[in-house]
Amino acid sequence: MPTCLGQRREALKLGHEALDARDIGLGGANDHQIAAYAKEHHLVLITRDFDLSDVRNYPPPEYAGIIVLALQDDATSVTVVRLMESFLLQSQLLSHLNGRLAIVEFW
Repeated sequence: MPTCLGQRREALKLGHEALDARDIGLGGANDHQIAAYAKEHHLVLITRDFDLSDVRNYPPPEYAGIIVLALQDDATSVTVVRLMESFLLQSQLLSHLNGRLAIVEFW
């Protein structure tokens, strides 16, 4: 998912920190490497890659949470920001995210 300063600002505004794989030296890493980093550092993994929704390879109870954004390939950064904002504003959902997989759709 392309880096978007707007996504990071929105996350910070809502009390969350956002990291990009490229910022932590994992720009060319595969899914397993990125997931391992998230698991080791107790980070929620947010992606558009549905491979990470395969619970056989990435069992949700082993992670602080996995969020897969179900967006069209041509989704703009504005759309991504709006989707993340709407999800991050739902504190009840966030409080139950640990150890779970969430697939977030834009409608």
